[in-house]
Amino acid sequence: MSDFLDTSWQERLQRLDEINNPSNDSLHIDPMMVDLKGDKGASETLARIYRNQWTDWKNRFQPRLEQLAGYAATGELTKQSVGLAQESVQSSFANNAATFERNNQRLGIQMTPAQEKAAQRTASIGQASAKTTAMNNARISGQDRDMQILAGGAGLTSDLQEGMQQ
Repeated sequence: MSDFLDTSWQERLQRLDEINNPSNDSLHIDPMMVDLKGDKGASETLARIYRNQWTDWKNRFQPRLEQLAGYAATGELTKQSVGLAQESVQSSFANNAATFERNNQRLGIQMTPAQEKAAQRTASIGQASAKTTAMNNARISGQDRDMQILAGGAGLTSDLQEGMQQ
């Protein structure tokens, strides 16, 4: 109710008008239009409710499901997550190298060229290993997510909740 009070009076009137005069595609059924006479009045009303619910589902949720299925079929999200994993490893190793260099300068440590080469080799081997591991894990997780989306399972809960809020 506080959200209603925070809006301007024009917006309040518009929202009240929407509530009082629902559109044809809404789930509202006018009680005055329900024909309860005869054998089929209740079943026709229930059928109208089901048709409205189905139309509402198709309008709100089906486009989002198709979008997710498209992402899963093309592997676009998996490619993005692999790229992000690679960037993350690169930035963390760059930060680590800068910290190592600052600490050496702060402590007054001078490494010989052979020591620098050995440290760089060790760091590059560790970076290659971490990058490969991160990329493989991102790829495996992405493929699992894509298969779950295509199977109609996981990964849809939060996306469908967004659709309900629209």
